[in-house]
Amino acid sequence: MISKFIMPKAIAFFVALVLCPLTTPRAANALNNQSQPVDHAYIGQTAASEADRELISFIDGILTANMEQHNMAGAAISVVQDDVLKILKGYGYADIAQQQPVNPSRHMFRIGSITKTFTFTLLMQLVGEGQVSLDADVNDYLSAFKIPPAFGKPVLVRDLLSHRPGFEEAYRNLFVDSPEKFHTLEKWLANNIPARVFPPGETTSYSNYGAALAGYIVQEVSGTLYEDQLEQKILNPLGMSSTTAKQLLPAGGPQAMPEAQAANVAGVYATGTGYLEPADFELIVGAPAGSISSTAADMARYMSAHLGYGTLGDVEILRAETARTMQERPYPGRPSADYAHGFRTENLLGYSTFEHGGATGTSFSSMIMIPELGIGVFITTNGAGLATAPQIMARQIVKKIIGGRSKGRPEFIAFSAASAEPFLGSYMTTRRGYSGLIKILSAFAGAGSVSLSPNNGLIINAGGPDEYFPIGNNAFRSPKSGEVVSFTLGEDGRATQYTVGYGHTTMRRTPADTNPQALFAALALASIVAILQFISAWRQRSEGKSGNFWTLRLSRLTLLAAVSITAVLLALLFVIAEMSSLGRNVIFAWPMNSLTLLLALIIIQLLFTLALLAGLVPAFTKSDLNVWRKTHYVLLTLVFVNLMLQFNNWNMIGFNYW
Repeated sequence: MISKFIMPKAIAFFVALVLCPLTTPRAANALNNQSQPVDHAYIGQTAASEADRELISFIDGILTANMEQHNMAGAAISVVQDDVLKILKGYGYADIAQQQPVNPSRHMFRIGSITKTFTFTLLMQLVGEGQVSLDADVNDYLSAFKIPPAFGKPVLVRDLLSHRPGFEEAYRNLFVDSPEKFHTLEKWLANNIPARVFPPGETTSYSNYGAALAGYIVQEVSGTLYEDQLEQKILNPLGMSSTTAKQLLPAGGPQAMPEAQAANVAGVYATGTGYLEPADFELIVGAPAGSISSTAADMARYMSAHLGYGTLGDVEILRAETARTMQERPYPGRPSADYAHGFRTENLLGYSTFEHGGATGTSFSSMIMIPELGIGVFITTNGAGLATAPQIMARQIVKKIIGGRSKGRPEFIAFSAASAEPFLGSYMTTRRGYSGLIKILSAFAGAGSVSLSPNNGLIINAGGPDEYFPIGNNAFRSPKSGEVVSFTLGEDGRATQYTVGYGHTTMRRTPADTNPQALFAALALASIVAILQFISAWRQRSEGKSGNFWTLRLSRLTLLAAVSITAVLLALLFVIAEMSSLGRNVIFAWPMNSLTLLLALIIIQLLFTLALLAGLVPAFTKSDLNVWRKTHYVLLTLVFVNLMLQFNNWNMIGFNYW
């Protein structure tokens, strides 16, 4: 879902937050230690050792600090280890207006894309039962629609679990802002099939559509609505009575949350710089990709079941063999983070993780498990100024629990400026829109860069710069975060792509037709030549200069073209400002009227540009322009042609919004 976990910063517009005052940090702190009693019997009694008390103190400290720093409304956490519920606590408010403290056993938080792990667990149940094959074409299980052919290879079921189906990102109507706009999963999938932009199985590029498609396959094969199948096969067996994929829809509908659960849903809050404002429950049409609401207590049960290789006490939700398969990478070999069968996995202090992050526009969560150590940490918030805060805290807690049991890390190897050259350059995320105007979002924040650091390492900037040093096999590790970035080299020895530390997307060398810097340069040049044209027109008027018929016509044409491009540039600035002011609501307002106006102005500018091109002939054959004015005319025309080519590259000519 929408978050810094699973999605590039290009979509930061969808979660920009500018809102009203919250209670003071002191008021929030007063609730930070409000834990609630819970029955631990299902996984044993909490151990009250000195180490446990130290861990609780550590968690209280980082939660308190993060709530103040990132302006969280409320949070809940559960920590399990060796079949023991170590910690279950609530912090802050579930409802700010009512001053209602978070109860980690009662209050249900939106867990966003962690929902995908439930979806893939359901799918793997069917695989374990022989009803679905990992190597089957997904179309084998679809009846109402089919995934169109591409690359001469079908999308396999295993490609969905590993986020390698090769789809472009699909944004349209994934979220809706009213029950009236909500429709079935089948309809959304059928009407929003994304373009296939990579061969399946080759490129990791996180896909909400792929996960939703996996849930639909579960629904088709089982003959049961996804939300009901989830209850029957996972939630009810594990005793997760405060968890559901159903949503706050009108009562009586098959996907409507039961009234008893709806009463316990924590309020959600959009966050600005120091401010919180109540927000609406976000309706997610692609439910298998992110609609679940759950409590920290229920998520402890879920983690324990996966740490137990599919079993919790006497309950089995997965066969042990199937559960172990889920924890294996279907495409092994990459030293950096990647996906197992539905779960993200990386090396953390020498141990393989089994994890996932999740977010909507208002709620952020993280779940990290280390099966080898029996450790599981889940953190969720209902409003925070930093979407990655739960992920950062969860990693800190896991590292604290591991303590001195770290297995160590690969040693850094020698590196030089000459060694760095094949890796340097600009890159672009693969997780973006390609077909429609939505592609433009990646121009603002989808790019990454790799440069040489002063310490003979690499500065890799993809969401924030960090310094990395080589550890072999074209992989580099950050001493600060421990994250590993993996590069792939082409036949010429130059890097063609790298995989970011979080592992959910691939950064490819920026193609010539999708270079944000080229777009920005074209906009800057157009601004400059427009200003020069205005100055030139003013000087000619003030000096009383004239010319023959063609000279006058061409002068008026260049002036009108300059006026037109100025209107385009002003409209573009207005669109950016409006998107920023809309914040997370831009996903519901798209396409805005200002955007339609911008596209109309670009078409007008295209007509002027074509007229300028046609005017080159009379400019040199029929006008009495001097050499300087002819040169000026040619440069102005070339600048506008270049801008139109850039607009075309970014799908900005026409009204193809998606």
